[in-house]
Amino acid sequence: MKYWMRIWDKVDIGDIEKALLVVGIYKAECFSCHNIDLNKDVMSCPYCKVQFRYVSFRDKKVTSSELDRYYSRGLKIIEWGDFLKEYKRQKARKFLGSS
Repeated sequence: MKYWMRIWDKVDIGDIEKALLVVGIYKAECFSCHNIDLNKDVMSCPYCKVQFRYVSFRDKKVTSSELDRYYSRGLKIIEWGDFLKEYKRQKARKFLGSS
């Protein structure tokens, strides 16, 4: 039997930010164009046309059925807090001119 478990992996934050669907309680957001009025079941953004390859959840209480649903559609599941922390760190580095 398979269970859900977080596994650490090195990733490119820039790649994720261009193809991330952020799921909220009622709607979803395209992280690329920041449109916040998306249906939670879309596979691409109707506004900027990006194909979603990653999904993350703002709500901390994500059920295994939700994880199964997005995983079965081929999306990689990203921990929102981990992503946002590194994304903000990258933006600060660019702003301050350091690498």
